[in-house]
Amino acid sequence: MARLARWSPFAELEAFQRQMDRLFREFFGDLTRREPGAWLPPVDIYETEDKLVLQAELPGFNKDQIHIDVTDDRVTIRGQRESERKDDRTYHLIERWDGQFERSFRLGVEVEADKAEAHYRDGILTVEVPKKEARKSRRITISG
Repeated sequence: MARLARWSPFAELEAFQRQMDRLFREFFGDLTRREPGAWLPPVDIYETEDKLVLQAELPGFNKDQIHIDVTDDRVTIRGQRESERKDDRTYHLIERWDGQFERSFRLGVEVEADKAEAHYRDGILTVEVPKKEARKSRRITISG
């Protein structure tokens, strides 16, 4: 006598995903192990009336590992985090990145680079760059 089994579409999707993951690993190698410099921290950039603010997630860094360059039209952040992995361990999952990173952003507005400030707290880097005051237009009258 044949037994009935309950069909679950999610079980088939999970099996399909496992097969696709295996095929990608065989073809491309293990994508979870990137070379140093291959990771980018997430960044938000927003503008207020008087400044541009860049916030980057950099957990596990100390401020000496982060370098910031500000010019009139660009902010560049770079840094390096040393690996805490040990060869005598068997890792089952690796999602935390280490190594070097560099991100550069064109600002799109004129700023006063020499007045930029940076703060690092709870793994969040905040760079504040004051905007240049807009040149005021002046109305003139036509003579004659």
